[in-house]
Amino acid sequence: MFERRRHARVELAGTVVERRGAGGHGRMLDLSCGGLRYQADAGPRPLRRGDPITLDLRLDGARARWVRVRGRVRRVDDTGAVAVSLGEVPAGFDDLVQIELLASLECQAVEHVLVVDPDPVTRARLAGRLRATGRHVTDVATPLDAIFHLDESGVHPRWVAIADTRPDVIASGLRAYLRGEYPALRQLRLVHAAG
Repeated sequence: MFERRRHARVELAGTVVERRGAGGHGRMLDLSCGGLRYQADAGPRPLRRGDPITLDLRLDGARARWVRVRGRVRRVDDTGAVAVSLGEVPAGFDDLVQIELLASLECQAVEHVLVVDPDPVTRARLAGRLRATGRHVTDVATPLDAIFHLDESGVHPRWVAIADTRPDVIASGLRAYLRGEYPALRQLRLVHAAG
């Protein structure tokens, strides 16, 4: 069995489904080749240290797919965060974790920014200015494109710049969604000058 602390961890988004009784769900916090941590939703019964556990994981990103792992609960804290040491993982699991770790390290070395603006001229202008400062920029026109990029890409942007929209509910809806699903993602509000 792997000891989790011997392996580099990567913070990432993903879904966790507990395979016990009625099961439970949660959101991935971090993952390594030897273990994982997830924020559990209220489940049918509380987990205890030493409990055997089977989990189905879906990592968000370009390599998104369901993966079944087995291990033991090592810790459950007061907030519902569950730490699991992994004992049985599918072939290729280590490679999957390493790919996510490298993508995370790349994003730390070069600041990534996601620009969301329906106006192609202002979107291209801002993206060009950000690239000129050495940042990696992905620019999209719609909130759905932004969500798709965040969910299906291995790139982990540090910032998202969201242009105001008419009606405002479109941009404000994206901002609210990102606050809930990607709380570490910093948001900038783009306001177009009237004119």
